[in-house]
Amino acid sequence: GLIRALERERSRLVDIFQQAPAFIAVLRGAEHRVELANPAYRELVGGRDVTGKTIREALPEVEGQGWFELLDRVYATGEPFVADEARVLLRRHGEGELEERFLKFVYLPLEEADGTVSGKKLIADWSADKGAGVPDGLKVDSKGNVWATGQGGIRILTPEGKVLGQIVLPEVAANLAFGGNDMKSLYIMGSTSVYRLPLLIAGERPMYVK
Repeated sequence: GLIRALERERSRLVDIFQQAPAFIAVLRGAEHRVELANPAYRELVGGRDVTGKTIREALPEVEGQGWFELLDRVYATGEPFVADEARVLLRRHGEGELEERFLKFVYLPLEEADGTVSGKKLIADWSADKGAGVPDGLKVDSKGNVWATGQGGIRILTPEGKVLGQIVLPEVAANLAFGGNDMKSLYIMGSTSVYRLPLLIAGERPMYVK
């Protein structure tokens, strides 16, 4: 029946989760309690048993590095966070010296059983737009405005989703990043070229960039 089919589907998804080469953990609630952690994640944290613990209990050495606060923000806003070569200090075996790691990872809000997402807030829908390019690269400036690649180039949105402007390119924009000593340069990766544009506003400096 339906219940048995759902159980088979859940078992299949758990198998995929456990066999995934990427490290994955599922956290629940405002405390970010670890519900599931796959073998790759457990290997990352030195084989520690993190299931059932809050993420702060599971990884106490990460306190003060800013990553827990970003989790709080993702839970509150429903907006994902992407880290690229982020510097994280971990005790791989729970004891001893901190080990410096540079990781690529994503914090994603989870969809609940009723179809809702905790803290979800849709700020833009470009599904009806035509033209080459899709919403992909995303960065936030020092005032909280969102800069995202999409059809036609780069779009700039307020945190509430109001369109502030658009940077039109002669080719598809694949990704973007803020840079420079003052973070007031915008670098755009096109399909064949890299562009650099000076800005009046600074981008948000990644936590792993000093």
